[in-house]
Amino acid sequence: MATMNLFNTAKTVTDPTPKKKKGEKTEVFIGESLDTYSAIDTMIKTLTGIKDVYRNDVLEAMTKQFVTETLSTKTKPENFKGLGNQSEASCELRKRSSASVLSAAEVALLDKYNISTETVITTPAQEEKFFFNPKLVADPKLANKISKALSSIPELANIDVLLREAPKEEVSVQVASDKSFFDAAANINNAEALKHVYGIIATVAIKPKMTTDDLKAVLSLIEKTGISLSK
Repeated sequence: MATMNLFNTAKTVTDPTPKKKKGEKTEVFIGESLDTYSAIDTMIKTLTGIKDVYRNDVLEAMTKQFVTETLSTKTKPENFKGLGNQSEASCELRKRSSASVLSAAEVALLDKYNISTETVITTPAQEEKFFFNPKLVADPKLANKISKALSSIPELANIDVLLREAPKEEVSVQVASDKSFFDAAANINNAEALKHVYGIIATVAIKPKMTTDDLKAVLSLIEKTGISLSK
């Protein structure tokens, strides 16, 4: 009997399919559309950061105008239209939202200048209440027995016949009011102090727009920030 050659009959072993690492995703080629989309997304994020820098400069100029007018007229300043060489914007000094509660430190500062705030009740006060367990009232037989002799009904031995609702104290918060502006105008004569107070009771809002339809002019302004848009 011939001896079997193990080398000729050896089983061929293939490399196992490598397992994906945790978090590793299958790669699928999409192409130039993805490149363009990603480039635009990157540009928007870059411009957003630069936009915030210029926005802060504009808000600073707006606040200066509001403070200057307040000190001059001793009343709440008027909203105005801001102008650029090729742009304009609605510039507004709005009352701080009532949803934005004043902190204790902010209230203390406003009190220092005798500036009014508004009290908003978030939780009304509630007196102590006692009431029957609704489960008892829902049972006609038990309800009838209760009406005859509350304390002598055996079925009530393990049931909370009377329920209590604890009293609640009123909870309120302080928010900026329309009168806050007039108090600030009447009581503050220092520009820095008034600026600080406006930062507490107000929000400076701007709605800008270009006054030109010339896209080249718009792109030229963007390039002045240091971003090159030319090929």
